[in-house]
Amino acid sequence: MNKSICHSPLPTSRHTAKALMAATLVLAGIFNSNAADGDMITVDGVTYTVTSETGKTAQLIWDNDASGDDLVIPSHITSADTGNQYAVTSVYEQAFAYCEHRSVALPGTLLEIGNEAFRGSFSLEQIVIPNSVETIGEMAFAECPELTSATLSDAMTAVAASLFYNCAKLASVTLGSSTTEIHDGAFSGCNLAELYCKATTPPQVNMASAFPAQDFEKCLLYVPTGCKAAYEADNEWDKFSTITEHEFTSGIASIAGAVKISVTAANGTIMIDGTDGGIAIEVYTISGQCLYNGTCTAICGLPAGIYIVKAGNTTTKVML
Repeated sequence: MNKSICHSPLPTSRHTAKALMAATLVLAGIFNSNAADGDMITVDGVTYTVTSETGKTAQLIWDNDASGDDLVIPSHITSADTGNQYAVTSVYEQAFAYCEHRSVALPGTLLEIGNEAFRGSFSLEQIVIPNSVETIGEMAFAECPELTSATLSDAMTAVAASLFYNCAKLASVTLGSSTTEIHDGAFSGCNLAELYCKATTPPQVNMASAFPAQDFEKCLLYVPTGCKAAYEADNEWDKFSTITEHEFTSGIASIAGAVKISVTAANGTIMIDGTDGGIAIEVYTISGQCLYNGTCTAICGLPAGIYIVKAGNTTTKVML
């Protein structure tokens, strides 16, 4: 937890930065040698490489889309050459660095996000990490000046060093229920207004290093029901002036970790795969308003935005 983190400055030109990164990846042989067989697949301006032909998995290695539109990453991609389908399980280092998207919706198949994956994404406003994600690398969301909210996965145990370094507008963060440690500099340069910590045991943290210059009187800390006393008794977490118990397990606040049913969104339609129908499907706004309740597996006609979809025992956040 006392590692020293070196922060390199932002390049003067974001487009130059992306070009230099692309050249670096090519020179490093990422596009040819990092996968099981080197196959590359490009879908909607995003490039992937096959990581396991046997396991049918792929890694997102580069975002070529400079449109600035909201981006939805599919759970599976298909090779135009072979017709084989691959699950998207990882995001490579710097894959979205300096991207221009306002939001990026990640799939429930994702397991890992690399170092600096979204660093310097100057238009990114919010990020929701699906509960399938187990690890996120250092500085993955560093220097995102418009980022205002972030929700981390219940499967993650550690908040990486400098994860949200210098995200000056970051106001609200939710930490997953499995969080056991928060590394140095994770929230350096941030000044949170609210922090939701779903862990029943206070995670290990050095507040002065992980939250330097944080106004602990202004920031409201929400912890699971019945856990307030444990946080108040902790020599680090007691720095928060206001600690409030919160029921994380009721309603849509609980996001299922095991994704047995695939929920995706594309072209204005929410699609539920893995069921022949007959199970209850509910669609909520991010504020909790129910917009759909039925058994249809293709739901359309909703305005653009982030939605929470409950299908059987699976709950997933998607973006239209």
